Amino acid sequence: MTSAGSPQTPGRASAGDGIACVAFDYGGTIDSRASPLLDGSRQVDPSTVAPLRALAARGLVLILSSNTQRGQHRWAALEAAGIDRLFRAVLMSACVGLRKPDPDFYALITTVAHCRPGEVLHVGNNLETDVAGPARCGMRTALVRPDGIAAEERQRLPPGALVIGHVKQLPPLLGCGTQP
Repeated sequence: MTSAGSPQTPGRASAGDGIACVAFDYGGTIDSRASPLLDGSRQVDPSTVAPLRALAARGLVLILSSNTQRGQHRWAALEAAGIDRLFRAVLMSACVGLRKPDPDFYALITTVAHCRPGEVLHVGNNLETDVAGPARCGMRTALVRPDGIAAEERQRLPPGALVIGHVKQLPPLLGCGTQP
C-alpha cells in the first residue's frame, strides 16, 4: 500500500485517525471474476470476506457504493457470500437515482453512515468515480490496483489517496489486526 505522494513509503490510516466508515465499490473491488449470478452480477470474491468481517468487527460502518443498471442488484451476491448483514446500506445508482461521480451520491453515503466526509474512506477501482469524485467531496480514498498503478494514473491521484493491491490490505491499515 502506498500513498500517492510517496510511492516508496507505506500510507497509514487507522480508525484512530478518524475513519468511521468504509464505502466499497463492487465491480473490480470486492467482486470475483467468477461465473455470474442469475441477475448477471458477479459473485463476491471469497478473499474479500474475511477483511470485510474484520472491518465490521472493529466497529467501522460498511457501505456498498455501486453504479448499477436497472435490474442489476448486489444483494444476492452479498447474501450468497454471507456478508449482507455487514453493510449498513447498499447504495445502487439504479435504485437511488444518482450515479457516481455525482456529489449527491457521496452525500448520500455520509447521510446513511451518520458521519462527515472526512470520516469516510471510499475504496474502489475507478480513478474518477471511486477516488477523484469522493476526494472532491472531502472523503479519504483508496484505489484498488492489483497490478500496481501506472505513472500517468499516479499523477492524477488526489493528494492523500492510497493505492492498494487488494481489500485484504485494509484491516491492518485501519487498526483491525493483521492481514488475513
